[in-house]
Amino acid sequence: MNKLILLIIFALGIIFLSSCTLGFADCAWSAPILTWLDINENGVWDEGELPIEGVRFQVNDIKNNYQNVGSPAISDWEGKSAAQVWLPGCPSAKFEVLAVPPEGYYFVSSSVVEVQGSGYGNDDPILFPLNRESGFPTPLAYASKLQCKTYPIGSEDLKIAPDGSVWAALWNGGASYKAGLDEWNTVLFDTDLMSLAENIDIGIEGDIWIRSWNGIGLLRNESWEINNPEDTYPDYIVSSINYLSDGQLWFAVPAPPDTFAKFDLTNSSWSLYGPQSRASDVNFRVTLMKGMSTWFAIFEYDPGDAPLTEVPFPGWSTQDTHTFTDDEFNVIPLDGWIEDIEIDTLGKLWIAHSFGISSFSPSNSEWINFESIGILEYSNSPVDLAVGPDNTIWSIYSDTHPRLLQLKPNNINPLESEWIAFDPRDGFPDDNGLTSLAIDREGFIWVGFGSSDITARCKYLD
Repeated sequence: MNKLILLIIFALGIIFLSSCTLGFADCAWSAPILTWLDINENGVWDEGELPIEGVRFQVNDIKNNYQNVGSPAISDWEGKSAAQVWLPGCPSAKFEVLAVPPEGYYFVSSSVVEVQGSGYGNDDPILFPLNRESGFPTPLAYASKLQCKTYPIGSEDLKIAPDGSVWAALWNGGASYKAGLDEWNTVLFDTDLMSLAENIDIGIEGDIWIRSWNGIGLLRNESWEINNPEDTYPDYIVSSINYLSDGQLWFAVPAPPDTFAKFDLTNSSWSLYGPQSRASDVNFRVTLMKGMSTWFAIFEYDPGDAPLTEVPFPGWSTQDTHTFTDDEFNVIPLDGWIEDIEIDTLGKLWIAHSFGISSFSPSNSEWINFESIGILEYSNSPVDLAVGPDNTIWSIYSDTHPRLLQLKPNNINPLESEWIAFDPRDGFPDDNGLTSLAIDREGFIWVGFGSSDITARCKYLD
């Protein structure tokens, strides 16, 4: 089954689920919004008139006298945004959109637009023409902060090897970047036993492993040696997140229960970390496996079954099997599911989760939330996370446009941490197929767009 067919099947499934939801339980209303600098104040976006970024919008239900019923929205650098309202039970409603301009601008017509007609969606955009107040300076031209080059490689996952080389998991194999030639060397699967690669993992000895939904492959002599587990195992296999030190391994536990775990190699002990709400619902077992120099874990949600006694891969070994209990739960204020965990050179864990980015210090159990206020207050959760060679923290977000963020933490006052935001104006593809992020030893930023067959290599312009 090829990639196109799978994407079609997935899309049809989403449409079916959405139809069931909207048709029988809840509804949603949405409408596009446009904002621009209407110099001649004719209410029409004429050629040469610039978009306005940073206009904020609020949706009110004027029929039922409800204020601010929609999702937060703000115009981007193209002057575009969208008003969205979730309507449980599909009630009757009448909307107006209220706009708040950035400093130095006023509305040519009105700051409030009443939505005409009925139903649960508008195809025509809601228009908010603005002009500059007298004495307010003309905005400066945007200065790009990145220098990027793209390659026709769709990276589902990116990793940096011990020797500094860059590796990518592709939909149908793997690839390595040859810096001297500025090109990629691809190694595709030559068997139907492997497909839909999700992750690439590199052992401490430099061995290259790739994981898909139906197996694990080891790179040998420019080809993949495939190991296929029994049908009961593939969805529960999780590659190691990182080494905190020579004696500790960290793993992300699939949701639920939205936690992560540490295994101490020196004394074969486990520690489990997660939110208080999960501590009374611990009900899974983990089996740690080792093959060559790479560690994997199998998480099982029904500890009533017999423990796993044999690993599904020839030549591998089972190191430890453990069933977690409530009293082993070390609670941290984790919000939502885990997207990624990375570890900096100081031993601090950096966690990308559904509500943002946080750090966790195992030595003192200190948990810090770094909120990107003013940068991504209306964005989705981070897609991936990476630690740079100078311990700067990078993350990628997929919103109306893909975004890259650099965080320079202020551990004394996290709200004063410095955030630098990058978007497609800085040179990387304006594509929401974001899947992966890595920072190599030279400081180059690698961004993968797995579903779009694109990988970008960017350099930060200080």
